Amino acid sequence: VEARTSSGDDLKTVHFQAEAGPRYRRVQIDFEGVEALDPDQLRDSIESSGLTDALILEPERVERFILGRYRAQGYLDAIVHPVAYDFQPEQGRARLIIGLDEGQAYRVGALSFSGNNHFDTVELEGNVSLSGRPWADPLLRDAIFQLEQLYWQTGFNDVSVSSTTVKDTDAGVVDVEFLITENQRGQIEIVQLSGNLRTSDA
Repeated sequence: VEARTSSGDDLKTVHFQAEAGPRYRRVQIDFEGVEALDPDQLRDSIESSGLTDALILEPERVERFILGRYRAQGYLDAIVHPVAYDFQPEQGRARLIIGLDEGQAYRVGALSFSGNNHFDTVELEGNVSLSGRPWADPLLRDAIFQLEQLYWQTGFNDVSVSSTTVKDTDAGVVDVEFLITENQRGQIEIVQLSGNLRTSDA
């Protein structure tokens, strides 16, 4: 793009002249260092999420997207390197290369509970069955929901369950503490019946 100015009658005009560069009809996304996830599925997820153009215009968005995929599967130390570009104007082709260091896959480590009075730790731990399983974000969400359901079934309708995690890199595990606020247990105080109270065997 070139710019020039011209002046006259107290008016300044800026003229821009642009020349179109090579047009790339084929844009190929390649990965380096990807083993834990399926490269084809990862590529499809980038394209279906409308992030192909972002690889050039906003590569940080794509890096965050890929990190989210890895961390959801327990690769909490994954690193995405800056996108490398291989433009081949003669063939009208561009390769966008994404390099990764996946790191290790973490597992669920020790579980602990705080704030629980109605249920003891053994009961709660048996209800979630997480220890030793491969770490995945959905597992933790499911475990919180299972604990809430357990309390709801016994009348603790206002129970609140959250969690904190501690990553142990040397052991390759994530320890989880569930923070439980039981609140008051609901009770049915009076049952009133009205209308026809008779029953019939017929």
